[in-house]
Amino acid sequence: MSTAKPFKNIAEQIAILKRRNLRILNENATAKLLTDYGYYEVINGYKYPFLKDKTDDDEGYKKEATFEHIFGLYQFDANLRDCVIFGQTMYFFNLLKNKSIKEKIIARMTGQNINTIRILDESLFLKQAFGDSLNLILAYRNLSAHGGRIYNYRSHKHQITIYSPFIYNNYSLTASHSSFQRGEYRSSIRTLLACLAMMANEDPFNNLRAWINVRLNEHLKNYPEDETYLFKTMELDHTIMS
Repeated sequence: MSTAKPFKNIAEQIAILKRRNLRILNENATAKLLTDYGYYEVINGYKYPFLKDKTDDDEGYKKEATFEHIFGLYQFDANLRDCVIFGQTMYFFNLLKNKSIKEKIIARMTGQNINTIRILDESLFLKQAFGDSLNLILAYRNLSAHGGRIYNYRSHKHQITIYSPFIYNNYSLTASHSSFQRGEYRSSIRTLLACLAMMANEDPFNNLRAWINVRLNEHLKNYPEDETYLFKTMELDHTIMS
C-alpha cells in the first residue's frame, strides 16, 4: 500500500500554510515562489525555526512568522552554497595509501616542514586532523553542489573526530577541549573556516569568510532578528566575522 502523500496544488499548499497560521504578505508572489522553487524545498527545508513545535507542524507557526521570512532564510542558504564550492583535488588525499606521500601532501598544503609534522603528530594529531579537515571540506563541497542545506549543517560521518590544537587554537577558531567533547565545532560552518585557515594558501579561507559576511549582512538587513539564531547555528562570532 502506497504511503505517498497526495499531490497538493499551489492553492492547496497556501491554504495549508494559512491553516497553520503562517502569515503571507503577498499571496500572488508566494504562489509564484512556490511554483518556481517548490513547497518541499522552501517550507519543509526551512520551516523549523518558525514553528511553535518542531515535531508537530499542526501546532502552527510562531506569531511573527511569515512566508517571506522563511523564503528569506532559504535564499540566504542558497547564496551560502554558492560560496562553498571547492575543487575536488582534496579527494585524492583519501585515495592515497602510501604514508610518505600523505605526509608530503600535508606538508605542501599546510606549509609545514615534513619533519615537523612527523615529530609533532603524536601530540597535535596533525595527520588525523588534516584528513578529517579534507573530508569535511569535501562534504561541504558535495552538499553545496547538490543543493543541500548548509547553514545549519552537522555531520557525524564527516565531522572532526579528534581534538587537535592544529585546528582549535588558530586564528580562525579557539575552542576548548570540553566544548569539543560536547560536540561543538565539529562540522559547522565555523569548523569549515577553521579547516581552511590551517592551509598555507589563505585565499579559500579569506574568500569564504568575506562572502559569508556579505550574505549575512544582506540577510540581516531584512531580518535583523535572525542574528542570534544564525550566529549560534553556524557557530560564528563577531570576532571572526569582523
